[in-house]
Formats: sequence, C-alpha cells, structure tokens
Amino acid sequence: MRDTLVRDLRVRAGAGDPVEVRTLFWNAMFNLLVYMSLGVRLAPEVLDEMQDMQLWVVRAIIGFPIFSFFPALTKRLFRKRWEAHLAVPRRQDEILLLLIEARRSVSVPRGADDPPCYADSLLALRVADEGDRPLTDSELVSLCSEFLSGGTNSTVTSLEWIMVELVNHPDMQAKVYEEVRSKPELSRGDLQGMPYLKAVVLEGLRLHPPAHFLLPHGVQSDMENGGYRVPKGAEVNFLITEFGRWVSLLQYLLCI
Repeated sequence: MRDTLVRDLRVRAGAGDPVEVRTLFWNAMFNLLVYMSLGVRLAPEVLDEMQDMQLWVVRAIIGFPIFSFFPALTKRLFRKRWEAHLAVPRRQDEILLLLIEARRSVSVPRGADDPPCYADSLLALRVADEGDRPLTDSELVSLCSEFLSGGTNSTVTSLEWIMVELVNHPDMQAKVYEEVRSKPELSRGDLQGMPYLKAVVLEGLRLHPPAHFLLPHGVQSDMENGGYRVPKGAEVNFLITEFGRWVSLLQYLLCI
C-alpha cells in the first residue's frame, strides 16, 4: 500500500500538474483500513464504491437531523432524500456482510501472510451481560463501518497538516528526508529508530489534532476537581486543541 501511494504520487507528479495529495492519501488509507478490518484486498472498483458509501454516511450524519423534526411530515416532503438515505446503508450492509461472512467461514489456521483482522476479533467476541451471545450481523456491520470511517478521515487530516508544516519549514523537511533516506528498507524496526520523524509526527498531532474535542463523558456522582464542583449528570469534555496551544505558550515562556 505504501508502494501504491508512492507510485500514484510519482505518476501525478510526472504529468506536470499540481498534485492533490488528499485523494491519494485517502485511497491508500482506506485500502489499508479495509485490509486491517476485513482482511481482504479488494478490486479498485469495489474500493471506490465502498469509499463513496463511507463518505455518504459521514455526510448524512450532518444532514440527517432534518428528519428528526416532524418525521412523519419531513419523510414525505423529502421522500427521495429519505429513500437515498435508506438505500446506501442497505448496500453497505450487503457488501460488509459478504466480507464478514468470508472471514467467518475461514476455519483453517492463518499464517503470517493472513494475520487476524478486526472482524476476526469481533466474531470471537461474546456479550457476557446478555447470555454470552455473539454479536449480531447489524452490530458487526456497524462496528466495521465505524472503524473505516473513523480511521480514514482522522489519519488523512493529520497527514495533510504534517505535510503543510513540512512545506512551511523546509529545514525540518530536509532533516526528515535525510533520516528516511538513511534506511535502505523501511521496516517496523527502522521506523522505531527514527527519532526526528517521530518528533515531527507528534508535533503535528499536538498542533493539529484531527478532532478538537474528545467524546463527552457523563458524571456519575457529585464531585470536585481543581476547586470546581461538578454535579451528577453533567457532561464533561476536553478541548484537546487548546491543550496543545497551552503547551506551546508554556514552552515559549520558559525560553524567554
């Protein structure tokens, strides 16, 4: 997948036109996550269809609230939009279930070329609070879909910002280039031995986290934290972007 990304970048660059890296990053990352979650490498046309569906699902989360107000009326007024909203998940379920069933039917031991994937762990999972039952098909599809949606966009966004910072700081870009070029083969061990590359990635995540907020947490009982009283039932969240900005300010103040 890394080789495919490099090949596509070179092909686009060789045409002499500006290269839009987001699409290429997205394709490579989605391809990788499909393999990690479902253990398969799909044909380009199937990957394109799955990507389109995942993008549609993400966008539908924003547009869906229109059906929350007077649903009996809005589903009639926007009938075509509602039918499209139902059609995409049905097609998504169809594709994902086929791939999950393929993993379920594999009973032979897997070797190094076919390691366990996310779907394998879900198929082995049991819900202890509900009679030790396995996950339903609907739950399996939902969790695999979340894996694909959540992992692709956040990772691509982080890569984009890191590339922007490297373009704006050519001296740092040169150091990363030299460190990477010093390794003939980029194995996992090589990556662990690249402190400057690791620092660049961590600094990119600190300055430009892909999500500005964490998931909200509900307070289970009255408590006090840092002199502030937090009542039971309140929702608590953290603006992680501001944490990174405060670290920058503290570092600056310590240096002057």
